[in-house]
Amino acid sequence: MSDEGGASGTGGTGSGVIIHYDGRDWSIEAGGAIPRLKSIWGAGQDTIFAVGDAGTIMKYNRSEDAWDMVGSGTGETLRCVWGFSDTNMLAAGDYGTILHYDGASWEPVDSGVTSRIFGVWGSSPDNIFAAGDAGMVLRSDGQTVTTTTTTSIPCPAELIYGEVSDEVVMLRYIRDALLRESPQGQEVIRLYYLWSPVVVQILENDPHLRQEVRLVVDALLASLRSGH
Repeated sequence: MSDEGGASGTGGTGSGVIIHYDGRDWSIEAGGAIPRLKSIWGAGQDTIFAVGDAGTIMKYNRSEDAWDMVGSGTGETLRCVWGFSDTNMLAAGDYGTILHYDGASWEPVDSGVTSRIFGVWGSSPDNIFAAGDAGMVLRSDGQTVTTTTTTSIPCPAELIYGEVSDEVVMLRYIRDALLRESPQGQEVIRLYYLWSPVVVQILENDPHLRQEVRLVVDALLASLRSGH
């Protein structure tokens, strides 16, 4: 297994695709009429899962060399999957959704939050972390889940409009629903957060420039709302 691998993602038509690496070449294992996939993880050749949009969970069926849909019990997008073994795995995603796999089925875990979760990892079953929106970090000791917030990167949009404004909500939607779905968009996001601290410092010290930037963004959002 050391020279083999797998990857999941989105095909050119917006559908999901799973590709396999055998040590020499990549080949498509699953694709076509399946939802977009966000993450893949396996405890071994017999226990490999991929997760994605609309609560999609797919499991590799080694005996038939095929990927089967598995019930998740949720319609929320699942953005990550990870585990300790084939009987102890976690998947997480939108609206604070966390699912646990015990080797037989996926069952919901109460996260206590409604934010999106983008990653999950642990050093042991009693020391598990999940990370999500706005610097949110969850930690589970196997019994309870605690929530903390890391120091977030300064955000120019929040400085201009306020953290909970309609404009910021729409800009976040553009980021997550549009920009994240392409390599070019992901680069735009990376550059935005790279330069955000500098831009925030400049805007804080120049109210006139801050107002000018707001007018430009207002016009952009108005154009998007009208469909032009």
